[in-house]
Order: sequence, then structure tokens, then C-alpha cells
Amino acid sequence: MEEGADSGKQAACAPDASSYEYVVTLLCQALRFDDAGKVARRALKRFGSSPGSAAMFVAVARAAALSGDFAAVAAAAKRARKLLDEEQQNNWDMSWGSGGGSDAVGSGGKRGADKEAGPARTRSLEVFQSHRRGELMAELKEVEAFAKKATSVDLAALWSRTVAFEDSLGSQQPQASVGVSAALLRSRLCESFGMSAESKVAKQAGSAFAAAIKGPASLERPRKRKRTGGEPSEGQDGRLDLRALFPLSGDGGDAAAKPLHLEVCSGDGEWLCGQALLAPAACWVACELRFDRAARCLQRFALRGLARPDANAGVIAGDASDALTRRLLPASCSHLFVNHPEPPHQTDLETAISSSAPASEAGAQGGGEESTQKKGKGKDKGKGKGKGKGKKGKDVPEPAVAVAADTHLLTPTFLRDACGTVVKAGGTLTICTDSLEYGKWLLNTVASPSLAEVFEDALHGKKSGKEGRLEQVGNFALRTSPPPPEVCGADYAGEAGASYFQRLKKSEQRSRHQEELRYFLCLRRRS
Repeated sequence: MEEGADSGKQAACAPDASSYEYVVTLLCQALRFDDAGKVARRALKRFGSSPGSAAMFVAVARAAALSGDFAAVAAAAKRARKLLDEEQQNNWDMSWGSGGGSDAVGSGGKRGADKEAGPARTRSLEVFQSHRRGELMAELKEVEAFAKKATSVDLAALWSRTVAFEDSLGSQQPQASVGVSAALLRSRLCESFGMSAESKVAKQAGSAFAAAIKGPASLERPRKRKRTGGEPSEGQDGRLDLRALFPLSGDGGDAAAKPLHLEVCSGDGEWLCGQALLAPAACWVACELRFDRAARCLQRFALRGLARPDANAGVIAGDASDALTRRLLPASCSHLFVNHPEPPHQTDLETAISSSAPASEAGAQGGGEESTQKKGKGKDKGKGKGKGKGKKGKDVPEPAVAVAADTHLLTPTFLRDACGTVVKAGGTLTICTDSLEYGKWLLNTVASPSLAEVFEDALHGKKSGKEGRLEQVGNFALRTSPPPPEVCGADYAGEAGASYFQRLKKSEQRSRHQEELRYFLCLRRRS
């Protein structure tokens, strides 16, 4: 990356501050904290301090802690604290929002882009940078507390509960294929996390994957099969039963008796980590598309004591639609969660409406892939329809089909074909969003005939179903009160229900003097 710049040669694309941050992230993903620290120090020397500098050293400290080098933890933590203190003292929030401050390029995400900043944008950046600093400091304290205990971590069992359906460059198995092979899972685990394929840990993970694959790879419900060991082979194709990656229940029962709780769009895994610690009787798996976040999930689990052989947390790195539709064992999930999904309306929700075709037709045309749907065609015929507040039996029209998955995950196709496939009969799907407009759109979507055949409102007719009921379409309701844990399988109250995105939204709402609300849909899979 640096050869052209260091030798005086003109590079086609000179690395900026964010390039260094990305390399540090990749190295820490493979727990190469020493190399990551060297790159981070070179970035400081070349560009000076930037809002991404402290995050690099926090990542180095976290990777060093999991590797048992506590002296390196102390050194990286000291540098991170110094950078955060400097940022606080220099009041960089305001200077970056108005184009001043450091000359480093590439830090700060979309809110830190070089755009003309008005008062609203400046304030938004202030809130975001303040929130980011607080999150980094909290993470740093957790790493330092772990290092003080000088506890060694054996990641072998956690690697055996870490699945990569894509490689680190985002290349999937062919879309027409169904199922997985243990050899491919082992190979992609090693590629993604810098592990030797011939290492003892990699072979142990491969054997665990082989034992968890149930054949054939069709959508038929799997037959019971005893766990077997042995080396994986390329031809061992089938569906992955995530429950079989976890230890058997203590009463000698089958692994299937241990319920699987799966969260998609998990971020860095904070919410799922809290739930796994709160409910150890269930298997909890985080599914995250971005590999850097999936790696942070894994590292967070290890720091919180969830790397033990008898622990109950695992990670999927890959696309949720592909995983749920083609790779995981159908009807194997008891409770599925989507928390704070990215709405399709960062610019405008109406751009998510491209056609008035029924969801069932779109699924047939698109082969189950949201990416085949075209943007901007057709009118927003789903807007304002089917509200029928509290009116039972009212005909609900099909929602307009949403645009590509890169702007919107929770399309009718994804909800029906992905969520509807993996959730077992009687299991639940819970969606939590901080956007009222998006919540209403989702309410109309799940109440449409094609989805109402797959799901029903899990709280309809129950006393708890009336609490916080904001809007109703047919027998489906959008609520401001979280569903009871005994229904949805998770506790959204207190610290266990907290997450990075929830705290960020709260910070934004407080800065605008808005009420802090979350909106919930809790659905039960029909038989």
C-alpha cells in the first residue's frame, strides 16, 4: 500500500487515512495486532491525528487482549486514550463538521464527507462524533478490565461456531446452488480470519461443520441424524443445522431440543451478546454481512466469556438472504430478530417503491433475489393503503415491491422466502425499528395476503397485544411496547436490550428534543 508513496513514485491511487484504518481492521480481524500497531503508528506519522485514529488503537488493544499480550494492550490503550482526550480538548466535532481541523481524508463515514455543511448537518456531526467517542471509550474500558484479569482465551470452540458463507471479498457460492460443504466452510473461515487451513483449530472447526450438515440440501424438513465426526469432504453437501454446532443439553437430550435464536444485521453483536448471557439455555447466533463487524462480534463474545466450549453464542459472516434461503436447515430457528434495520429512506422512503406488482409475482420473477428488481418504475400504490386501524377483516392490498437489497433488506421476498423458510412453525420473527414511517410500511407489508399466509401477529388476541398498540392493519399491529420475552424469546428491556444503534438514535432524538421510541412487529410462523 505504501511502497509507491515511500519511494517517491506517483501511485495511481494514493492511500489516505481511511486506507490505513481499513488495513488495521483487517489485521486485527486476523489477530495480527503487532502488525496492526505498526500500520496505525505509520498512519499517525503520515497524516496526523484524525477521528479514526483512536479507533485503530482500540482495535489493536482488543486483538492483543484476545492473544494474551497484555503489555501490548496497555500500550495501545494508552495511545487510544491520549488520542480521544486530544479530540475532546480540541473540540473536533465542530471543526470537522465545518470543514476545519485535520487534513486527513476518509475518516468519519458519510457524516464526515466533504460537503457543504449547514447548521443541521454540523449539529448531526457533533452528535455522531460525540457518540462515537463515548462508544470507543466504553469499549476501551471493557478491554482494559479484561486485561487486568490476565485471563487467557481459547478461541478453538468459538471458531467452530463461526461460519463464513462468503469469502472475505464477498464472493458467494453460485446463486443457483443450495446447501454447503464442510470443506468450503473450513476454507472460508481460514481465508476470512487469517487462519492456517492445516492448523489443529481449523481441522477441529471442519469436523464440527461436517457433523452439523444435514442432507440432502433440499427444502424438505430434515430427518434426525446422529452427530458424527470425521474429516470434511467437498462432496458432503447439505443444509447447516446451527444448533448442532453447540454442545448438547445437559440432560442428555438431542441438540435440536436447544432452541436457536438468530439475529440478522447484528452489527458488532452487542445486543445478541447481552441476550446470550441472559438466556444461556438457547443457542444465539449473530448474522452480519460485513466481515469487520462479524469479527468484532466474535471478539466481543470472547471478551465476555462466550468463547468457552459450553458457551451459547456463534457468528455467521455473510448475506442474510443467501444464508436463510439456501444454506441453513429449514424450520430450524425458534426465534428470529431484525433490530434497527437500515430503512430504504435515508433520502426518501418513497424511492423504495418501484412497482405495484404483488410480492408473490416479484419473487417468481426475481428468483427470490431482491437485487433483480428495478428501481423507479411504477407508482407508489402501497402508500397510504390498507391502514384500516382496528378494523378486522378489512381487505389489505399487496404492498408495492421494494427496491434492491443494497438499500433495503426487509422486502416482501426476504420476509416470505428467507424468514419464512428458516423459522419453524410456531416460531417468531421480531422486528424492531426506530423509524415510525418504516414501521408503518412494514406493517402494511406483513399484513398483505401473500405474507399473511406465512405469518400471523404473535400477540393478536392476547392481553399484552394491547400494550403500546400504535396502528393496526387487519389482525397485525405496530406497537411501541416490546413483546414479552416468553413470546418473542428475547428481553428488550434494560441493558440486555441495548445496542450501538439504539444509543445513537437516542442521542439524535435528544438533540432534536424528540421522544425516544422504538416500534415493534412480532410475528408467528404459521404451520
